[in-house]
Amino acid sequence: FPPLDDYKPSSDEPAYILLDEAGNITGAASLMIQREYREALTGRFRMFHSVFKEYENYKLLLDKILLHTSGLNDIYCFVDETFTDTRNVWESLGFGIKRYSWVLKRETENYTSPAFPDGFLLKQLTTGRDEQAWCDIINESFAGITGHVHLYPSKFDVWRKQPGHIEEGLKMLWHRDKPVGTIALTKENENGEDMIFIEAVGL
Repeated sequence: FPPLDDYKPSSDEPAYILLDEAGNITGAASLMIQREYREALTGRFRMFHSVFKEYENYKLLLDKILLHTSGLNDIYCFVDETFTDTRNVWESLGFGIKRYSWVLKRETENYTSPAFPDGFLLKQLTTGRDEQAWCDIINESFAGITGHVHLYPSKFDVWRKQPGHIEEGLKMLWHRDKPVGTIALTKENENGEDMIFIEAVGL
């Protein structure tokens, strides 16, 4: 979750920066502890980074963040498996591997038009009407899945500010007059290549 241009630290997201002797920023940490995370008794790092991959630098940041973790069972962050130097430092600070996450990539050629059974229809999410139903589907679909935090309609305001947001990419599957599925498309640029990410698939 990279911070947006209007990002500001708050009681729900404490943040700290690390400065060198010349006053240059060499590291930063911020922890997301909004309502949904506190309900799950966890906190998720938005940032936990140091230019210099040294134990002391990360520990300075972590010690400050830990001041805000009262009532939580754990805090976590994702790291690319190729960043072994970062992972080694994190592990020396007491972090352990809890789960893995992969991205599956598919070329866009050779696609077919979707065909739904009778009574099913994929429609654009209607703003101001469908957000709660979307959240209900996601929360039911991902209940019990490691890492899931309860989704609330207010999250849509956050999503719509993201650079990769595609408003027409929010789709819902309906069975006659009942919403029964969700899917979201977002756009990213990875190594100079434009990509569409498929997210929030709930049934």
